[in-house]
Amino acid sequence: MPPNFKSVPCPTTPFYGSLDQPNCRSCRPTLPPVTFAGPMPFFANLPIAPLVKERTKVQCTAWPSVYLCALFTFMASVQFTLLTASMWPYLMTLDTSLSEGFLGLLIALFSLSLIVASALFGVWSNRIRRFKPPLIFCNFSLFCGNFLYFSVSLFPSHWIRFVLIASRIAAGIGLAQIGLLKSYGISLTVPSDRQRATAFITGGSAMGTIFGPLLQLLFTSIESNRWSVRFAIYNFSVRLSLFTAPPLFASFVSVLLLLILLFCFSDSFVDLMRVADLDRVVTVYYQYSRKRLSRVSYDASPLPICDQWAASACYAMRFTQCFVLTSMEAISAPFALLMFNWSYVEVVFNESVVNVLFGGIALATYASYFVFDLGKRISGRFVCLCVLFALFFFYCFTFSWSFFSTNVSIADGNSGEIAVGCDSTRLGWCRGLKRINIWLYYALVIGLQGFAFPTLNVKLNTLFSQIVGPRLQSKQQCFIEMFGGIGRILGPLLTGSEHLDF
Repeated sequence: MPPNFKSVPCPTTPFYGSLDQPNCRSCRPTLPPVTFAGPMPFFANLPIAPLVKERTKVQCTAWPSVYLCALFTFMASVQFTLLTASMWPYLMTLDTSLSEGFLGLLIALFSLSLIVASALFGVWSNRIRRFKPPLIFCNFSLFCGNFLYFSVSLFPSHWIRFVLIASRIAAGIGLAQIGLLKSYGISLTVPSDRQRATAFITGGSAMGTIFGPLLQLLFTSIESNRWSVRFAIYNFSVRLSLFTAPPLFASFVSVLLLLILLFCFSDSFVDLMRVADLDRVVTVYYQYSRKRLSRVSYDASPLPICDQWAASACYAMRFTQCFVLTSMEAISAPFALLMFNWSYVEVVFNESVVNVLFGGIALATYASYFVFDLGKRISGRFVCLCVLFALFFFYCFTFSWSFFSTNVSIADGNSGEIAVGCDSTRLGWCRGLKRINIWLYYALVIGLQGFAFPTLNVKLNTLFSQIVGPRLQSKQQCFIEMFGGIGRILGPLLTGSEHLDF
């Protein structure tokens, strides 16, 4: 290590940029030489001539890239919610021997692949300090999962289970991009704009929860035997129905995301390594053979240590949220079938309407954070405690208590037709089960998923980014998504098994 590298005077006239005048040279202050304290940067031993510049820079949020990030979360959410309401009826049309336990297994495997992929992509992105390659891989995997789900009827009947499992695993790998998108959005913002940017990015997800069920409502008008999509190269055809049209549309969305990634996405982010304060950044350029090789931001002061106990509390809160949410998703359609005596078409339609309603409330919640900047007025700890109490009261008020007056309708599972009501031949606890109030149940579902969870998303994501500190957060953001994925595994598995064996 050359000893004279400890203090390097600026060899050229400094450049000072600002947001309004990026090339202003009339108001430049006089600055001392650049001094590196602590460990030397890695390029000190390279056979190059370093050209060091110091500048004063106004940190600003890259809002166009934040909007692009919100678009990605919107489209990813559309692809996920587009299949939620129709998955259970679709399984019944493919194979009537499939049970609620298999539905829970599909959702659990989806979450397992999401866990593993989130951890791997987080480490990968942190190591290469880029977001584009992992996002391309995620969206290609999402396309494969959607297209497999669309074409599952082409396979022999004894392959259907395995094709469905493969499609959900591939989709889980694709949805691992959520953690990367959150980290990318955080890296684009300065601390003062972080809560608004987080609300905007998660608001894109809320819009997806609206448009996904809306599209599903449109697809319910398609008659199952009206159209067919023919693959001339293999002479195979798939009927376009309310079950196959959504994954086909999701496949086109995945292709669109890939094109946007290839031609519109850039790996740029606001400098996270500060020297003395948030407005002073030491940026090092170096040249070799008259060609600029790269740009390195060197932090001359140590980064704050992440509070592991606080981070663990955020992990536990994300686990709880995803456990409850996926449990409700896994059991909502079968629960509505047996509790409210609906047909399959009615379940798909009504569940889509409910998804649209709580998606609209969620969008309004996110918009209030973005427009009125509510994040500065509400404590993150207070929000987390309120959501936990809301979950407790939700299960208390939606439990089938014995003092309710009306019993559920009992379906005849031996008639050879699709059972409508509670099938006592499969579910021994149907007889004597009390019917809950439909209006109370869906009002609480809409309130919980439309207001409580969106508020928790904004506050928890912002709080966690502050705990991690001013560093590239791909690994940490993917880890919190990994704990959410664990909740997504255990929720459907436990709910599906309890639904059958209670």
